[in-house]
Amino acid sequence: MSRNYDKSGIDRSETLRSHFNKLKICKINELSKVIGATERTVFRTLKEIDYLSSFNHAGKYYTLMSVPVFNAQGLWFHRNVGFSKYGTLRATIVVLIQEAPSGCTHEDLQAVLQLRVHDTLRDLVHSKLIGREQVNAVYVYVSPHAKVAKTQVEKRKEMSPIVSITTVEQPPDLSHVVEILLIVIHNQKVSVRQIRNILDTKDIVVSEREVEEVLDRYDLKKKLKRFRSRHLKK
Repeated sequence: MSRNYDKSGIDRSETLRSHFNKLKICKINELSKVIGATERTVFRTLKEIDYLSSFNHAGKYYTLMSVPVFNAQGLWFHRNVGFSKYGTLRATIVVLIQEAPSGCTHEDLQAVLQLRVHDTLRDLVHSKLIGREQVNAVYVYVSPHAKVAKTQVEKRKEMSPIVSITTVEQPPDLSHVVEILLIVIHNQKVSVRQIRNILDTKDIVVSEREVEEVLDRYDLKKKLKRFRSRHLKK
């Protein structure tokens, strides 16, 4: 492999290694100043020394594979910047779900990854890289392989309390109420079904009956109908 030297004859790769050993993580513009070269040259140099980009902060931070001490999940955090030995956020989520004996909920993943991953999960399900099952009113993300997914769901059911259809109905969770009210505030033309569909994209499992209960409690049903009626007349 040909060496990457600057005008002074100094090996840029070694300069970057030394810099990462001191600061652990850096942005491209910072590295460009360190070696006195364009960002394109920085990327070329990074490829020579086996680097990782962060799975959060839009991948703006970089480190070397030799720097992190990964935890049991294959993750390493420096301050609030996360890196994964699996590379991208998508790849990391797939591995975490595949290896989880009982699958993962969004809350499980958020706790481990320290960020919300609703959109990524939805894309992975759509791409059939992971599966999704509803277990006791909670979405559980599982392996795309049927046999593995079945085992994960069974184990998740053992963890979760069994909800009987004869159980006395409880009022909607306060966090769900807040989500429903926020949807109505931002979109007064929305219907009960549309509210439920929006909640579904956030992995919040709420029935249409529960949505109606919240609307009734806050006397919003009539207001929504009047708004839609005025809108249609225009």
